[in-house]
Amino acid sequence: LAFLVLALYRVGVFLLGATAGVLAALALPQFLPADPGTRALALIAAGIVGGLLSRLVERLALTLVTAVVGGLMISSAVFRPAGDAIPLGSHVPEVGGIPADRLFLGTWAVLAVLGLVVQLGLTRRRGQANAGK
Repeated sequence: LAFLVLALYRVGVFLLGATAGVLAALALPQFLPADPGTRALALIAAGIVGGLLSRLVERLALTLVTAVVGGLMISSAVFRPAGDAIPLGSHVPEVGGIPADRLFLGTWAVLAVLGLVVQLGLTRRRGQANAGK
């Protein structure tokens, strides 16, 4: 049973990195080929590279993902009364004279960086304390 759990954990980390690799490639469409078949192969390759990289830097990848998703969840909860759960688009209200979509994205970014710093700081201290034992 423990072997199965460990295997599923490793597959999950790989899939997390593969998703990040594909999303990163889609965020830069100017570098993707125009042909749909070649584009699909490029996205598959980006997914494989992202999955392998996430396995190499597993702790950092998981920390980054939890910080970004946590920031998204908190920002969505805060901005829910201002309109949509993720207030992006042409019909977003203003909050204090600032468009809610910009305020949402800024809050998300700040919370993600804060979460990343806190998690890396906590795990570094815990790792140093365990190393002394």
